[in-house]
Parts: sequence; structure tokens; C-alpha cells
Amino acid sequence: MQESKHADAIKETMRTIDEALKGKNILDFQRRLASMLSVGLQHLVELYLHRLYVIKPGAFVKHEWFLMGDKNLKAKFSAILTQPYEEIENINEIASLARDIEGDRNELLYGSPIGDENRLKEKIGSFLEIKKIVEKTGDIIES
Repeated sequence: MQESKHADAIKETMRTIDEALKGKNILDFQRRLASMLSVGLQHLVELYLHRLYVIKPGAFVKHEWFLMGDKNLKAKFSAILTQPYEEIENINEIASLARDIEGDRNELLYGSPIGDENRLKEKIGSFLEIKKIVEKTGDIIES
């Protein structure tokens, strides 16, 4: 996928985050945030791998992978990478942050409204940390 397509999805995620944080009640954005953080995460990771030149052409990352244990996650990534998983800079930190985002995604997306905004804010924080790691490889222009 072209870098601009990844950037577009990341920008859309950032707009959703901005709207939620500027709104009166972040909990009103529970489902949109759960969905968009997951989509944005997937694009951030793919963009990062493309920028490091370690992803095979046509390969893609699935957000569900981050719910797997370490062994299965590494196996999934090994199938799409051109170098060993362990050799990719910051990959373990990214995987840990991604697990924070994906951990209860389905519950937030399909379940009852939650009463505590801290879970959403933590997920936003994890997403922004991954974004910082990716931005070390180049800017993601936001509008």
C-alpha cells in the first residue's frame, strides 16, 4: 500500500481522537474510538514496517494479531517480514502498546457503554506512543 494511503487512515484516526477529546464527553465516542484506534494502529504498524523496508510486497498486518500470545504473534509477523522479528527496532514496544489498544476492543465496540473514560484515554495514549515511534522514521503530515 502506498504511504499516502496509510497516512490518510492515520489522519482520520487523529481527527476522531481530536473530536473525542474536544467533546463534552469522551464516552460518547466509545465505539468510534475503539474502531478507529484499531484501524489507525494497523496502518501505523504497516507504515513503520514499510519505512524500515522489512515488510514483503503486498503483505499486511491484521489488528487481531496483537491479541495473540508472543509465539503466535511472532509467527504471523515472520510470514510477512524480510528479516527476523526480533531484529526490528521497537517491535516489542509497539506490540505491547498495540495489545493495550486491542485488548478489549470488541467489548468496547460491541458491548455496553462503559462508565469510566480512563480506559479510552489509556488507549489513546498507547496509540499516540506508537505514532511517536513511527514518526521517528519520518513525518506523518496531519491536516
